[in-house]
Order: sequence, then structure tokens, then C-alpha cells
Amino acid sequence: MLAVILLAASFLFGQGGAMAEDVDRRVDEFADRVVESLTAEEKIGQLVMVSFGGPDAPPDSDISRLILEDKVGAVYLNYFHCNALNGDGGDPSWCQQVGDDPDTPAQVARLANDLQQQAAESFQGEGHDFFLPLLIAVDHDGDGYPTTHLRNRFTPIPCQMAIGATWDEGLSQMVGEVVGRELAAVGVNMLLGPVVDVMAEPKPSPQDRGLRVFGSLPDWVASMGKAYIRGVRTGSLREDVPRVLTVAKHFPGHGASDRSPDLQIGRQGASLAALYEVHLRPFAELAEAHASEEVPDGIMVSHLAYPNIAGCEASPGELEPDPISLNPSCMQAFVRFLDQKSESGHGFSSWQDSHVTIADSLGVHALRNQYGYVGDEQLCWVAQQALMAGNDILTLVEWLDAEDMDRGGLVEWERAHIESTLDCLRQEYEASPDSPFGKRVDEALRRVIRLKLQLYPELLQGDAQFALENTVKVDPQAATDVIRDGQGDELKELARRALTLISAKGGQWKGIPRLWEQHILFVECWDDNYCQRSPELPNGILESTLSQRAARKPPSENLRTRTLTELQTGSDEVKLDVQWADWIVFGVSESAVSWDLHLPWRELARVVAGLYPGLESVQSKSKVIIAYGRPYLADETTVMATDAFLAAYGKIPSAVEASIEGLLGTSRLEGRLPVAFDAAGYPEVVPPITPTAVPTASPIATLTPTPTATPTATLTATPGPQATGSTSNGGGFPWLVVGPSLFGVLAAGGAVGFALYRQGRRRRRLAVKPAPEAELVVDLTTHRVLVKGKEIVPALSREQYELLAHLYENAGKLCRREETVRRVWPDAELAGVSEEALDSLVHRLRDRLQEAGATRQMIVTVRGHGLRLDL
Repeated sequence: MLAVILLAASFLFGQGGAMAEDVDRRVDEFADRVVESLTAEEKIGQLVMVSFGGPDAPPDSDISRLILEDKVGAVYLNYFHCNALNGDGGDPSWCQQVGDDPDTPAQVARLANDLQQQAAESFQGEGHDFFLPLLIAVDHDGDGYPTTHLRNRFTPIPCQMAIGATWDEGLSQMVGEVVGRELAAVGVNMLLGPVVDVMAEPKPSPQDRGLRVFGSLPDWVASMGKAYIRGVRTGSLREDVPRVLTVAKHFPGHGASDRSPDLQIGRQGASLAALYEVHLRPFAELAEAHASEEVPDGIMVSHLAYPNIAGCEASPGELEPDPISLNPSCMQAFVRFLDQKSESGHGFSSWQDSHVTIADSLGVHALRNQYGYVGDEQLCWVAQQALMAGNDILTLVEWLDAEDMDRGGLVEWERAHIESTLDCLRQEYEASPDSPFGKRVDEALRRVIRLKLQLYPELLQGDAQFALENTVKVDPQAATDVIRDGQGDELKELARRALTLISAKGGQWKGIPRLWEQHILFVECWDDNYCQRSPELPNGILESTLSQRAARKPPSENLRTRTLTELQTGSDEVKLDVQWADWIVFGVSESAVSWDLHLPWRELARVVAGLYPGLESVQSKSKVIIAYGRPYLADETTVMATDAFLAAYGKIPSAVEASIEGLLGTSRLEGRLPVAFDAAGYPEVVPPITPTAVPTASPIATLTPTPTATPTATLTATPGPQATGSTSNGGGFPWLVVGPSLFGVLAAGGAVGFALYRQGRRRRRLAVKPAPEAELVVDLTTHRVLVKGKEIVPALSREQYELLAHLYENAGKLCRREETVRRVWPDAELAGVSEEALDSLVHRLRDRLQEAGATRQMIVTVRGHGLRLDL
């Protein structure tokens, strides 16, 4: 049996050769046998994903009947339907209350086992010698409530924008590993994620994906997405087989939508070529990833319309075009275009042949508002259109007609409509199995079967009961233990690295000075009137976290907390608190009113502008804003009115702790905005520059004379013009700078001449040799940096060193932004490097010098002109 498992894994995860070909043959034979033996009812059932109510699945429940009698092949878990009990404060009011801290991992694991047992029984009752396990899917987008459905006792994972703000693919993989490990432990085998939408133009309105995206740059979104998928695969490994599938969403890219996906079908007027440059690129790159472990197992198709693309127009007599999720000709237009753009020869259609395409929820309000959903016949039509458009799995979630939706949309009415739709599709198939619809059903079914074999290659061995008990089911107690031993420390470090300084007076932020002496008023917006209430943000969380994290704790009487609602009331007590405060710290989260995300930010703008009667003194107070939601919702007035504006990109505990460390000045604020933010002066996003690797040995290097003694130096005079423009990385490898003088040297003496030229150039850069005990010494030959005679360890990054070396060579002189950018980022276009990138680099360099023992600020920012190093 083990040999069979290894053979299956060899095929399924890209290890070629004769053994893989043999397994390929056996998979095809298994799929052929299953397709031939299944009834029309069973075939249709395998192609739907349904939602249901409750934390368990007793034999008389709706979900049990759908599995046992209607043969559904996939389920969707949702805390809103009480499938995962997260405890008091984490569940909707209609869920069974089980206390503050239920064993949620064990509860979900037991539910998954019961569902899989019923799936096995549904095949036994039909006389089959095999069974097809359920796909058990969940959204797990991070940042707790409401976009993460499994929360209590699960590791609180960050949102994707927080990951994007680190610009570190390794951290994206690490989060994926945590997610894969924990979902596999509880028997969830399909992650509806990651989101690879590109937020090219952040819109302060509901249609953008907000914190759920990695950022604004397509290539970086693709890289982060591939790393995340790789992590999920690695984390979910059991017997060397990944047990959690990934579904990238929302094809063809929701970042360009002009409407809320929950309310209306979004329209996009761009051409396919324009869409490819931004929104389609991540999906194309993931589908053609060189490493098989980076390729998603499925994609989720969104409900977007493209009226200006041939094949996607409105039908004759119709005012509105059908969305791509229901439009076969539109989907084929996109697939053909992506195949034409493919350079590998394995285009999007090749990916589609061996993976699955899943429709976004077919019960979403956007479709309801366009089609009305009047009666079961229309529900069946929507499902049939979605299948013919190329969706292999139909998500019949919130599957209700207009009448039942108006009655409240409760899950107890879903089963009847699901059964009606399944029966309608079955009749269509039985009427003509060889019709385009019948062939599409069989095609989709084969893909689903192969997907389930990928999850459980043990099924090829032929012992269905053994596969069920030993690989499909999970151990509830072990699930609790696995999740309890999660990676909290790594995620805390990610939160610290994501924390971003958006703006600060004077260009830098060192924390509230002499905090223990200050009167600090916290203003929180997570109350009923403004921001979204969530278990992650209880009242007083900022005040209590500061008290816990401060090295020198301020007296309790120096800290107070008010809500934004209380400030609006303008009571005498609130006015006294404002007058009492030296610092006001505003914590801002998302609005609970989905169509008015700006609500808390508008009220905050009124506060900081002193527009509330009796609160005019706010203007004169020192103020800090910490964004626990989308930072780009703030307007320019709000940004400019504060001493510091920090972005934590989320509200989970690690993000809150990191934000307080930033407030205290103990965080290095390494994060960088992964999206544009016009109001804060960042109209574009620039990725970090990765230095090109330089060989450690080369003919030139062996011919370079070794200096007998190189003294360290502090400049007291500025070298001549020949000293500028050279670049080197922080690790000591020279960066080649090609110019007319270099070509002349090469013509005169070849490699030896170049070596001597370079050595002479280094000597000119060391114009003066001051004492080593100076405040700052930069050895431009060895790239060592010393503060008060002690070398900075670990060494500065390449960018930090290049900035410092450039300022050091021109000490006392103003270094303009243009020349500084060319020195630090020689391969980047000048217009492509934002002010934020340079400001952030300067801030990090100042921190490193201060940490190394510098007693004064030597790097001076001359606003509007450039930088100067004062030694």
C-alpha cells in the first residue's frame, strides 16, 4: 500500500518518469470507472458545494440528507451558520452558546469526521466498492472576525495586506504553513484562498478588497501568492501528501471592480491587454509557475462583467451583460487570450484541464439584484449557466429564492431549493448525456475526481474503509494539540515588521517622549455607532496593552480611554479629559456599515480639526493615529494634523501589540505601504530593490591588489566630484559602474587596469584619516561602519549602507533626492522611487545608528531639498 501511496504522490506532485506515468494511467482508469458507475444524481451531486446550519451533523439534519440522499460532494463551513463555535462574543446570537472558550478545533474535527463518514455511507448504499471524500472548504483570509471563520484557539493569522507590508515572501510562506497545518489538523481540506486580486487603485469604498490583498503590484502579488500556496502545501503534509487544496481568488481580478461585490455585479471597461498587465497577471503567473507546489489547485471566478470585450457583451435585448461566472463565451475569451500570452506553451487552458474552477457564491446579492431569483426555475438556470461557463464546482451558498430571502434567508429553507436545483440539473443530464451540457458534466466530474485523488491517493489502493479511517478522518484531540503548539512568535515578528510609519512630523518617530510622565487619552472607535465590533478589540485594549508592554509603566491615573462616540457627544467629562491630555492616541478600525467605510474617518477628521463644540483644544494636543483597518481611508487633513500616523493593518493581538511598541518607540517601523495612499503623499508603490548576486570569485577579483593597511576615516573635508556615483553592497561585493573613464582604463590595461583603477578610486574616497573614536566612521573600502569605535553588528543592509556611504562622502553638503536615489537604487527609474521609500530607509538607518550608540541625530532632512550628514 505504501508503494501505491508514494507512486500516487509522485504523479500528483510533479515527479516525472515511468512510475508517474503508471500512476497517471491508474488515475485515469479509476476516474473512468467512477464516471461510468455513477448515476446522474451522483454525478450532479459531486459538482456542488453547499452550506448548512449547525456545529454538528446528526443523521436527521439537512446536511446529512443532502450527503446521503442527494450525494453532494462538497460543503462550505461558515461561522455565520454556526459550523464553527468560536465562543461567546465570537458567534452570532442565534448560535448555541457554549461558553467563552470552547474547544473549537476538536469541534470542527468531529464535524468533519461525521461529514466524511456520511459521504462514505452514501456510496456504500449504492453498492460501490469506492467512495469519494467530501471537499470541506473554508474562507481563512486572516485578521480574525469577520473574514476568518475558524478563530477560537486557532492561531490568529494576519491579513494579507500585513504580509504584503513586510515585502518578504518567506513570511508569506510561513503564514501559509500555519494555515495548512491547522486546517489539515481539523479535517478541512480546501482553503478558499489566497486572494490574488491586485489593488491597483485603492478606492475608499466597499468594492475594494481592503486588507485581504497583498498589495498593488501584480508581480509582487503573484510572488506572495505563490509563496503562500507553497506554505499551505508544506504545512499540510501528511504521509508526504499535502492534505489542503488552495483556491486562488477572485479571477479575473476584483481589484478593478467599480461596485460592491455583495450588492451589484461589478463592471470593468478595460481591454484584455490592459487587464493582463495588472489584474490577470497574478493568475497567469500562478497557473504557469515553474514549481508545481506553487500552482493553485483551483481558482474562484468572480461575478464581474466586461461589456467592452468581444464575447462578454450583453445579449440581444438585455440591458446588462452577464458576469463572466455565468457567461461561457466571455470565459473562453479570457482563456484564449491567456493561452496566446503564454510563453511556456502550457497556457491557462492546460492548467484548467488538470485543475478545478469554482464559481464564487451563486447566492450572492449581486446576482440576486440582477436576476431576481424568482422561483426554483431561475435558480436552476443560474446553476446551469455557471456550469456551462466552465465552473466545475457550483457553490450553492445562501441558495434561496426571492421569497425565502425576504423572509430572512435562514438556512433551514436552503435544502429544499438545493434539492430542486439538483433535480433540475439531473433531468437535464438524463435527457441527453451526449449533449454539450452532458459532456460538460462529465468533464467537470473528472476534474473533481482527480482533485480528490490528489488529496487522498490512498483511494487508488482500493480499500475505501481503510482510506476513510486512516487518512480522510482526523484525530480531534490531536487537532487541539497541534494548534496549541502553533507559531505565535513568528507571527508576532511579522506584525512588528509590517508596522508602517505613514507620516510623522519632522520625518521621524521615536515614540512618545518620557511616556511615564505624560497624560495619555486613548480614543477607540470600535463601538456601536462607528467601527465594526469584534472580539479582537474589546474596550480599553490599547490602554491595557500599553500598561503591559511599557518598560517603565506610567501610573494608571495617567491613562484614560474614551470612544469616538463619547467624543461626539461632547459631554463635560469628555471635554475635561481632552483638556487634561498631553497626548491623544486614536485607534481606528473598519466601519460596521459596509456602504459607508468612511464613517469613522470622517468623524475623526472633525475631531482633529477641532470642529466638535468644546473640543477645539484637540488641535493643540500631540496626536497619534493607529490604523487597525485600511489606512488609505484617511484624508489629507487627518494625516497632516497628527504627530505620527501608524498602520498596523489589522486588529489581531499581534498587530495590537506591535502598534503599541510603535507608540512606545521600541519598534523599528520596518513596514512599507504595499498600496498607494495619495492623501499621505504616496501616489505609487515601489518594491524593494533586491541586489543582483555577484560571483565570489572572478578573474578581476584575483588580480586586485590587497591594501597593506586601510585606516578607518571620518570625513572633515569633502572629496572631489570623482567620489560620487559609485555603489557597493553591504556585504562587500563591488557594484560595477560603467562610464567613459572605466572604458578608457579597460582599453589601456584590461583586467589589471580595471583593478588598479578601482583601487585608486577607493583611495580617493578615503581623503582624510581621523581618529577611530569619532562619533561615526565609515570605511569605504571594507564597508565597515563604526559608531564611537564599535562596529555595527549585524551589518547594515545594502540600501542602508549605500545611503550612509553617499552621505558620508559628501558630509556637510546637501545631497539632493535625485542623486541619492540613483546611488541607493541604481537600477530603478528615478520616477519609480517614492518619497515613502526614501523616508522609510532614512528612518531605519537613523534607528540603526541610534541602536549602535550614536548620541545625536546626524542625518538631517531638509524638506523639499534633500539630506545632509552632520558629523
